Amino acid sequence: MFISFLRTGCIYLTLLFISVAASAEIYKWTDEKGQVHYSERAPADQKIEIIPPPPPPAEDPETAQKRVDELIENQNQEIKDLNNTKLEASDKAAHDEICRRARQELQRFVARPPAVYRESRTIIRVETEEQREVEYFRLRDRVDEVCVPYQPPTPPTIVQPTAEPEPTVQ
Repeated sequence: MFISFLRTGCIYLTLLFISVAASAEIYKWTDEKGQVHYSERAPADQKIEIIPPPPPPAEDPETAQKRVDELIENQNQEIKDLNNTKLEASDKAAHDEICRRARQELQRFVARPPAVYRESRTIIRVETEEQREVEYFRLRDRVDEVCVPYQPPTPPTIVQPTAEPEPTVQ
């Protein structure tokens, strides 16, 4: 989206510079040797003639409006396409990050020794093999759940309402 705004900004700046350059006055003067010069700046010591800029080319208002509408539609479509691409990319990136974290959590669990819990000053408990097994399968199921290949969301289908059939009288 930023790129399209940047592109639009560049187009406006270019048009601004062109319009400023097109509206600048052009000066004509003849030097001592009879050489005719044209410039955007008037010399201080010469007699000058100001040449008006040429008029812009004529364009049919309907054609111009049609062209402007097409440009706006193209720009809106580019913005939509860019937004959809960014959403899909960010969704995929988020999906990959969740998968990476789930795998990392499982690896850390497998690498660490059984946990030791202190219930009070005198009672110390060690995590049992059954508890570790339950936790291992929970973490492995989580990895299996979140690490499936990424599928971008599909747009909802719009169902057109159908007219109810009129009851037939027999």
